[in-house]
Formats: sequence, structure tokens, C-alpha cells
Amino acid sequence: MQAGAERLVGRLALATGEAKEAERYVHDALGRLAAKDFTIDIPECLDIFAAVAATQESFEEAARLFGAAAAARERLGIVRFPPEPEFWISLEHATREALGLDGYQATFAAGAALGTDEAVAYVCRARGERKRPSMGWDSLTPTELEIVRHTAAGLTNRQIGQRMFISPGTVKTHLSHVFAKLGMPSRSNLAAEATRHRLELDHGGGPVGK
Repeated sequence: MQAGAERLVGRLALATGEAKEAERYVHDALGRLAAKDFTIDIPECLDIFAAVAATQESFEEAARLFGAAAAARERLGIVRFPPEPEFWISLEHATREALGLDGYQATFAAGAALGTDEAVAYVCRARGERKRPSMGWDSLTPTELEIVRHTAAGLTNRQIGQRMFISPGTVKTHLSHVFAKLGMPSRSNLAAEATRHRLELDHGGGPVGK
């Protein structure tokens, strides 16, 4: 399958909620485009990877790739395609909410500073790092782990939001994902389990077994 067809299939997969399929096809397309030095379609691939990362709550990766895609489009003098502003606005809004405005802008700028080859290399690294189980402690994202640490320390959603520069509603959404991944019904269960796993509340470490 040629790069253009792979990119199209990846775009359609993303539109139907099949993020893993989108990532697989667009990764193959990106490799072919980079090998042939056909850069005009690379920004779209970077945008699709950013969208996949955002849907999987890898928000730092998403912001960096949104920045890389925007800078690549500017260098090439092209506009974003497909023209679906509501779709991209919603993803970028979710990413800003998760990272906070300052965090989003800094990460976006770091992505924009990447050259095309550097952005492609970053995609390959990030794709490998993002693969994680769907359930259990190892499935939690860095943002989810930080929220677990604050929850175990007794902070409310509002207090957590203030510390992480996100809204209480975003904290609540992250916690619902944590409860589902860990199979826990309440904050008290989560706090007890986090303590049992010796989660490092103050130093940002992940859970470890006994």
C-alpha cells in the first residue's frame, strides 16, 4: 500500500475512533514519505499522530506534535487538511486543559522548534514509549499517576486542579479513567491501594510492588 493510501486509511480510522489502526497506517505512511523526502504530506501525518496521542491521554506528546505539525506547515506554506476545525479545536482544547495553558504553550513551542527529520524521529520514539497495558497500574499515564498521588494525599478535585493548573472537571475525568483501569469504586479504595503499592507521593515515582 502506497503512502497516500495508508495516510487516507489512517485518517478514516481516526475519524471512526480506531486510534490504534490510525497510528499503524500513518506510521507506515510516514516512514515511506520520509524515505522519499516527500515532505508536503508529513504535517498531516504529524497532526494525526497528535490526535491519536490526545485520544490516548498522552497530552505532552500531543502538544509537541501539534507544534511540530504547525511549524512544518508554515515552512511549506500550506494549510491544515482535512479542514475540520471543530475536530482539531476539541482535541487541542482537551490537551490545553490537561497541561494547563503555560504547559501547553511551552510544549507546543518545543515541538515547533523541531525540524522535519527530528519530528519524524520523535514520533518513532514516542510511539514506542506510549505502548502500555490497558489495565492495571502500568496502564496509568503520567498525568493519571500524579492525580493518584494527590488523591492519596487527601486533596480534593479542586485542590488537585489548582496544583496541576487544570479544571476540577478534568481531574474528575482523569479519576474516572483511573477507577476503570484499576477496577476500584472509590477514592478511599484508590488511596488505600496507592499506599499499599508505596506510591511516592512527593517525588513523582510510579507504583512498585511489595
